[in-house]
Formats: sequence, structure tokens, C-alpha cells
Amino acid sequence: MKKTEIVLIAIGLLGLVFRLLHLPGGAFFILIPFLILALSYMYLGFALFNGIKLRKIFKKDSYHNIKTARIIGAIGTGLALNITIFGIIFRFLYYPGASFLLIFGLISTSIIAIISIQKKQKDTEGYYVNILKRISVFGTLCLILVVMPFKTWLKMNDPGNPACIEAVMKSRANPDDPDLRKKVAEESEQMVNEYK
Repeated sequence: MKKTEIVLIAIGLLGLVFRLLHLPGGAFFILIPFLILALSYMYLGFALFNGIKLRKIFKKDSYHNIKTARIIGAIGTGLALNITIFGIIFRFLYYPGASFLLIFGLISTSIIAIISIQKKQKDTEGYYVNILKRISVFGTLCLILVVMPFKTWLKMNDPGNPACIEAVMKSRANPDDPDLRKKVAEESEQMVNEYK
């Protein structure tokens, strides 16, 4: 993994800790570094995973020794990691669709991990080891968030606000009810005002 990736992951994980401890700036430190990583993996994954430097992406000779299957695999890995990271962002920031993204990301990263483990033995350049490192970080976090029940997740994030937890659970059960969404917004606003 590159130093920039490690720094972004560390800042994102720090943001997750801030969010769980209800410290200010948690959402910012989750969103910015993970968003940069997700977009980098999606749009530059084919070069990043194959060890091609940014300034050599558009040069034809950079791809001379790289097989087409590895480029396609790198693109697939970038998409899978992108979806997984967006699922993590959505879960931590309470955006709708987090469960779908997490499950889809977990399935896709699991498939890539299985393929990488099988091909790792023949790999002399460390290509599959690099992919496995990235997948293990985000796949493990994704697995934890998929396995953990949403109510437990809410209790961890808002331990002192059972009214908000109740409102969110009712709203999830009836997502088309505008009164329930309004109640969630009111309880969330009340919680934010208590932290000020």
C-alpha cells in the first residue's frame, strides 16, 4: 500500500473512533479521506493496483508487461472497494442504502479475495498480496457492519438517547411515513443541541 493510502485510511479510522466517541469532527474525518480513497480506487484502481505511477497512466509503454486480465481484475477490485467504502460511509453517517451497499460490497470483495488467494501462490510481483491487504482492511470493517444488528449499532452511537433510537427504528419499519421521518429529524436535532 502506498503511504498516501495508509495516511487516508488512518485518518478515516480516526474519524470512525471520533464518531463512536461523539467527538466533534468525526463525520468530516470519515467522509473526506474515505471519499478520496473510494474515488481513487474506482477511477485509478487499474493503475494503482498494477504499480503504475500517476504521471505514467497515459503512456502506452507503462502497460507493456501487464496482462489484460490483470487490468480488468484491477478495475473490478476498484469498483468493489468503492462500493464497500461508500457502504461504510453511509452506515456511519446514517444515509439510506447503507445495508445494500455493505452487503454488495462484502460479496464482491469476498469473491475478489478468494480469487486473489488462489492466484497469490503463482504471483511473483506481489500484485495479489497488495489487493488482499486493501480488501482485508475494508472487507473486515464491512463484515463487522453487516453482521452487527442495526439497533445495536444505534445503541452504540446514541447510548443516551433512547427516543431517537425508537424513532429511527419506527422510521425504518415504515419508510414512507413522513411523520416518522419528521420525528427522527426532531430527535436528531435535539441530540445535536444537547452536545453543543
